[in-house]
Amino acid sequence: MFRKQIFSFILCAVAGGSGFVSAQYQENALRFSEINVNGTARFQGLGGGHAALGGDASAITANPAGLGFYTRSEITITPGFEANKSDSRFLSTAVNESKNGFFVGNASLVIANRNEGFRQSKWRGTAMGVSYNRQQMFNRSYGYNGTSTNKRFIDNIVDRANTFTDDELDQGYGEDPATNEIYLDYLEGLYFHLYTFDPVNDQPNAAFVPVETGPVVPSGYVDYSGGHSQWTFSYAGNYDNKLYVGGAIGFNRISHSTNRVIDERYTTGQVFRSTRYEEWADMSGNGFNLTLGAIYKVTPDVQLGLNMATPTFMRLRRSLYEKASVELVTPDDLPTAGRTNPWDFDYSQVGPFRASLGGTWFFPGQFGFVTASADFVGYKGMSIRHNREQDGDWNNLDGWFRNVVNPKLGVEIRYQTFRARAGLAYFMDPYKSKLIDLAEDRISYSGGLGYKGKRFFADASLVYGTQKSAYLLFAGSDAGRVTFNDLSGLLTLGFNF
Repeated sequence: MFRKQIFSFILCAVAGGSGFVSAQYQENALRFSEINVNGTARFQGLGGGHAALGGDASAITANPAGLGFYTRSEITITPGFEANKSDSRFLSTAVNESKNGFFVGNASLVIANRNEGFRQSKWRGTAMGVSYNRQQMFNRSYGYNGTSTNKRFIDNIVDRANTFTDDELDQGYGEDPATNEIYLDYLEGLYFHLYTFDPVNDQPNAAFVPVETGPVVPSGYVDYSGGHSQWTFSYAGNYDNKLYVGGAIGFNRISHSTNRVIDERYTTGQVFRSTRYEEWADMSGNGFNLTLGAIYKVTPDVQLGLNMATPTFMRLRRSLYEKASVELVTPDDLPTAGRTNPWDFDYSQVGPFRASLGGTWFFPGQFGFVTASADFVGYKGMSIRHNREQDGDWNNLDGWFRNVVNPKLGVEIRYQTFRARAGLAYFMDPYKSKLIDLAEDRISYSGGLGYKGKRFFADASLVYGTQKSAYLLFAGSDAGRVTFNDLSGLLTLGFNF
């Protein structure tokens, strides 16, 4: 089916009425389930590999068994700056966009308890931790600007309007005396009352046809904002300095906004010079998950780690607001702008199961280490649920996604109190089917420096990520391609007590 062939990070702009839900919720299911390289500057500098490495506040969210390595309590904060750039190409025209912002990537508290009694048990210590962690930022934008094409957004609107009754096209009609705008329940009805299409031969109940024919010149942009964060509470124990086990519960918060614009200028317009579509879609929600982990020292220099996380169970609310406007060739008394009545409703989402397996080898003489992990993400197991029978089967994710394994590699070199780090993370394309042959894998390169004193430590890192993706302006439009390049800088300040 066509709706199984839309691409990641980009929503298909099939907006208005029942047609709106055909692909966007499947895209959001993936967007809200992905996790980028995150945590403290140290772990991000190592590429985000966490399965077999402890003694860092990132373990609270990643592998809670890593808390068992703590012998002193600690508090850390990690502010950061992110610069996002996009290179969009549509109908042989290139458009560059950028979006920057500050954020708090991580803030953590670890309370360590060492068993120092005369008759020690083999449980050498415990630790508990709480952290705020930025799982992902959604701040991205891209624009498009094309040459003349015969694939028009208004044709998509007319096709759907032909499935509506006259009462549905009039549903919710009203006028705003302050702005002289009209408003209706459905986008199809809004375009009808802006006179962009008419019945054939002016006969009631006949097929609708656009007023304007011929090619258009499209332009516009899509802007995303928001983020995915998690508060995590974890507890871990150290058994005989060989086995470290831990568990955590995480509480998630999603905030996501989309602003989309589609402008179409008619090259041979007789009534309209152009039409403009605008969309504002806001989503927010909460969820929770559970994580269990273990790290085992095979030898003093080699340790293995495993952690598993349940799917994140979330409840989400979506709010949609749309606007349409037209520019007339000859000014008239016809209405030129209108909006849909806001559309809000709730639904639930179950994210993917996750598991990570990794190993760490410490160089002789405490010179540093190399660590690697493989992260399994079960995207095929995702699901979304709603109770709106009139909105069709958009909650069906069958055939959209595949399970992936994402490898991560990191190395740290130590000289006295100074550290140097480098990392690589590879995120496989989770989509099962494609409209065009375009690999949407994501790669992150990272590096960093650190200082570790007796009571204070500081780490800085840079993370550069790149990904290619594709987009459709609406169902049946020409496909565009966009390359996202993201650069983030982080600084972790930590204090032991």
